[in-house]
Amino acid sequence: MEAPSGTSAPTQSLSDAAFLLLLEQGWENVRHIKNERIWFTNIYAIVSAAVLSFLHSASGLSILSVFLPGLLLALSTIGLLLSFRLKAELEDWLDKIEAMTHYVGLEDHISTGDLKGPFVRHIKFRWLFPVFYAFTTVSAGGLLAYQLFRTVAGG
Repeated sequence: MEAPSGTSAPTQSLSDAAFLLLLEQGWENVRHIKNERIWFTNIYAIVSAAVLSFLHSASGLSILSVFLPGLLLALSTIGLLLSFRLKAELEDWLDKIEAMTHYVGLEDHISTGDLKGPFVRHIKFRWLFPVFYAFTTVSAGGLLAYQLFRTVAGG
């Protein structure tokens, strides 16, 4: 079996077992990427809730009222950068899997998320995480600016 074009596989032919192993590894990488996104978002939600709760209860401490939104801004920015990297990695793996399944004629039996048809409009949920973290980064930046203004103004 020849390697699918557009992949970085060696030019020598692949055995069926090697091809199946590559396909299996591709799907495992896709699953790992999706799990990584979910785990970071879970951690982000817990830390954000704790930061906002503590910020509410520590309203008299000016250092914490600036540090906590700064922490939230840093975590949101990390989430934004991570989500862009994971989105690109996910799309790369899905493209490779699609090329492999097309090569062996199984593209109609494996869904990589790109539905086609005149009445089907598939929302790319891969953008959900970058949009979410962009929103939280802007929000955390606004909260930090607000807290800095309150601290400087003495209110």
